[in-house]
Amino acid sequence: MSIIDLLEKETGEKFTIYEETPEEQVAMGAPKFMVDMRAMLLDGRGVITRGGTKLWNDEFPEVQPTTLEEVVKQCVKELSRSLSRQS
Repeated sequence: MSIIDLLEKETGEKFTIYEETPEEQVAMGAPKFMVDMRAMLLDGRGVITRGGTKLWNDEFPEVQPTTLEEVVKQCVKELSRSLSRQS
């Protein structure tokens, strides 16, 4: 199940997906460093140390693994709580 599927399930909303290349995103005004950072995180390049041999998981042994579904549920719950406080 994709993150979009999980978000739609958790929020009860249907998302419209727009796909643009990094170059198109920058041309539309997105800061290049943000586009580059998202690309690194999404393709896995953002989870290793500078030496390229050690996963971040090794740096934080106290952090327990969780599923994507658990992360999405918690994020939606916290966002809903935050938005209700602003109202």
